[in-house]
Amino acid sequence: MGLSMFDSFDNAKQRFLFLKNSMGEKKAYESLGTKIAEGYLETTHGVNSLPDKNGHFTHHPSESINFVNIFSIIEEKL
Repeated sequence: MGLSMFDSFDNAKQRFLFLKNSMGEKKAYESLGTKIAEGYLETTHGVNSLPDKNGHFTHHPSESINFVNIFSIIEEKL
């Protein structure tokens, strides 16, 4: 399983706003959710791809990772 992540809040926000504009607000919120979280991934948390030019990368978590303890919601709805 791979999780879509971004290297900065600004890059995540830009991508979400792009998708919201192209998909429509209702579909974007249903598909992608309404919150942005922030956290720090350590090497023991899994394996990451390199970020692309938009700051997007895929995180492949280890089985024991608990994201609730690592991430905090920083934006409720864009």
